[in-house]
Amino acid sequence: MKREIKVAAVLLPLLAGLAVRSAAAPAAAEPAPELDVVVETNLRQTAEHRKAYLETMLELARGALGGLVSPRMRDPATPPTDGAARYRLFIRHQGTVEVQQNASPAKTVGHAPAGVWKLVARQKGKFIFRLAKWTGARYPTLDHWSSESATSHVLPVPANVTTDDMVYLRNEALLAAMPEAVSRGILDRILPIQLAETSGDPGKPKAYTVTVENRSGWALRKLAVDVVWCEQAGKNRYRYYAEPRYEGLLAPGKKIELKGTAALAPSPLAWDYSLPTQIRAAPTFVPGRLDAAEAK
Repeated sequence: MKREIKVAAVLLPLLAGLAVRSAAAPAAAEPAPELDVVVETNLRQTAEHRKAYLETMLELARGALGGLVSPRMRDPATPPTDGAARYRLFIRHQGTVEVQQNASPAKTVGHAPAGVWKLVARQKGKFIFRLAKWTGARYPTLDHWSSESATSHVLPVPANVTTDDMVYLRNEALLAAMPEAVSRGILDRILPIQLAETSGDPGKPKAYTVTVENRSGWALRKLAVDVVWCEQAGKNRYRYYAEPRYEGLLAPGKKIELKGTAALAPSPLAWDYSLPTQIRAAPTFVPGRLDAAEAK
């Protein structure tokens, strides 16, 4: 059985516009990126899973650093050339991933089938970050921090699966365990985003306020945010979805509030109503501003 499994969407960086080329002029070389990223993990479950994990780490880091990194995706096993970018972010992951089959069916809501079994890929660990600047010979540390995470990824299991099907599904569940938390580890340090306030009647669209603080050394030009959260009223639980957006120039050290109205976001799986608030973001920073912040 080959069933397409949809893994959590990866946030892609917002790409800067391409320079217009004259027909008579030679093609301009791609400008050097402001920052490059090097990733590593201790995971060794399968070669396929390790490769996918590293690729996802790199892609998610690039998405959290939009405007600063090269728009071209590269093989994470091949480090960038030393000195090619002014800054480098080293990310080392230490953690575990395991796949478990539930002993009882997953609960559902609405009109979904009542007997949905599930595989659960549980992962926990730590991301260790080190931001460095190229001096011409080495990368001394400008900043370092770590971020711990523990998450579960649910894969529904169709009825009447065979033993071979389960081997395939367990591998898909393993591949669903990707490092989404690496984005939060970066953004919580340089661009904390929080759902600060909600108001409105349960089960109806909610007014919300999202706060954004630029703690990086670069100005923020654009920001796209997706927020999902749950609330309970009596025996009923509700999910909400908001898409706050920002476009302007938010200087380092400044903070803004984004307000709007969130729509209901129902799900067939009761599991989704027990998840904590989920915030995904795709920022675009302006290169060339960090030196001033370093001098302070």
